[in-house]
Amino acid sequence: MKPVWVLLIASLYFLPATHRQVVAEPAAKPSIISENPHKAVIQHSIEVLNQGDTSAVAQAIAPDYKYYSPSNAATPLSRQEMMAQLKSVLAAFPDLRWQIKAMYAAEDWVITRFVISGTQQGDYMGIPANGRKIEYSSIVICHFKDGKIIEEREELNLLGIMQQLNLELKPKEN
Repeated sequence: MKPVWVLLIASLYFLPATHRQVVAEPAAKPSIISENPHKAVIQHSIEVLNQGDTSAVAQAIAPDYKYYSPSNAATPLSRQEMMAQLKSVLAAFPDLRWQIKAMYAAEDWVITRFVISGTQQGDYMGIPANGRKIEYSSIVICHFKDGKIIEEREELNLLGIMQQLNLELKPKEN
């Protein structure tokens, strides 16, 4: 049996903060530049992309870049195709914003979990502008070589996007 004082100290420690005085140090301003150079490339690209500018993304990806979405797609998009797709999405959702929720790096790989949100203000995949707001999650795995992204594999909630745009899913007629 544990001494009563150990249980008392433990119970005081776990009391909600409203019942005990907590002295907190001032929060440090988050740094945009990460300790990992590959993470820093992604963080910078997202910061610039959130201003509607695709230039940092274009600088971050290699000429022989390949983009897979979904991640097991048989045929990847090329650098040019992905950039065209990105510009098309930004034209349809000019206020689109990427929020990094988590980022993990190991060697030449970076995995990032995003929440993306925006308002449809232009045509998107044949869907006329409707003013609807969307928010969806995405997980992106990037492979780097010589400081550039050579491969990107993304899993995103496309069904959720379509539902938020009020699309009705129907089976194909034979």
